[in-house]
Amino acid sequence: MEEKTVDIPPARETPQQPEPIVVPVEKRVRIAKPATPRPEPKHVERQNRTEKSGAKRKADVYTERVTLQISPEMRDEVDSMARELQRSKTSKGERITANSVMRVAIRSFLEVFKQDGENIDNEEDLYMAVKKRRRTE
Repeated sequence: MEEKTVDIPPARETPQQPEPIVVPVEKRVRIAKPATPRPEPKHVERQNRTEKSGAKRKADVYTERVTLQISPEMRDEVDSMARELQRSKTSKGERITANSVMRVAIRSFLEVFKQDGENIDNEEDLYMAVKKRRRTE
């Protein structure tokens, strides 16, 4: 067997990066001016819109939360009615929402409906009794 010699070239040396030159920089020093008292700001008491008009927030008046199960069609009709009413308003007062429509419907029902001894056994009977009274008025 014959011996072979392999020459390995020396590893390249990476040139060393020169060290950055650091020049000392003098820091600027701010000399604080003596404090001068500022005049007291004028306190202006502002009223928000509800306080000006004397109206109360709906969240303050109607504190009871109720969950109502209704059909998607009924929900869409109430939402649509509220949107139409809101868009046709002439004043910038309170908003008309689906909750507003529902509260008005309940209030009007409670004012108008009095049970006169009719036999009402379910929701459909109640609806028919209200519908009948609405026609007579």
